[in-house]
Amino acid sequence: MKSKIFDTGLSGCRITLQNGVVTKSCEGYYSSRLKLQYKKQNSFSNLELKSIEIPKVIDQGNNWFSMHYAKGLNFYSFLERSSKKDLDFVCDTFSEYFEFFENRSRPSNEITRIKIVNKLNDLRNKKVCCSLVEKLHEIQKTLDINSLPKSMCHGDLTLSNIIFGQHKLWLFDMLDTFMDSYILDLVKLKQDLYYNWSSKIQQKNTIRVQQAKRYIWCNLYESKKHLFDNEWFDFFDTLNIVRIQPYLKNTMHKNVFNEMIKRTPYYENSDNPNGG
Repeated sequence: MKSKIFDTGLSGCRITLQNGVVTKSCEGYYSSRLKLQYKKQNSFSNLELKSIEIPKVIDQGNNWFSMHYAKGLNFYSFLERSSKKDLDFVCDTFSEYFEFFENRSRPSNEITRIKIVNKLNDLRNKKVCCSLVEKLHEIQKTLDINSLPKSMCHGDLTLSNIIFGQHKLWLFDMLDTFMDSYILDLVKLKQDLYYNWSSKIQQKNTIRVQQAKRYIWCNLYESKKHLFDNEWFDFFDTLNIVRIQPYLKNTMHKNVFNEMIKRTPYYENSDNPNGG
């Protein structure tokens, strides 16, 4: 049977489907990250997450791994046709997902702060959003590292990495992260539900999809308000958007990015936030 090739996304990985098996492969420097991804996917598949499934890894090599195909709808198709009941199911599932990791989290320590500083230094060296990165440097010094929860996390929990199945959500494309906290998954969801990143770069930002995402966002915010309304969330919300800049592929991506960066929590308090 002829294989089907999917959109590679910003990572540049090759994704193919043949005989019910999805294979993700890459070349060059990304192969080491791919190994960490399938290890994380294996770890997640062993968790008992309500209404959430993780495709089982079948096999792996030096620069590839294969998994079972998850049948369902992408976010656009799902949100275009979803009923209130469907959306409530997604809201409840997201809420239970974060409750699961919140209950199993522990305080971070100074090792985590070192990882955060190293990430900021990396962005500084790449001259990414210069003054905003400098602002983040100063802010992290004032935040209590013990109040930052440490836990497992998906790492790239965007709508594009979810398949909406029958009474379940399939999560895939886990990403190795510079630190581990469910707060990173919260900011990734905000990236799509509030900033509309995936919809805008895929040019599928219809009114129906916007309304559905707004409904999910408002419900998730109300159910986890104590997680959103803290400075660590604002910090990583801003950092998450800043980190997108090196992966922008074209003018349209850059325009969407510039819209998002202006809506981040620390934008108004920084000078020349786009780095000139």
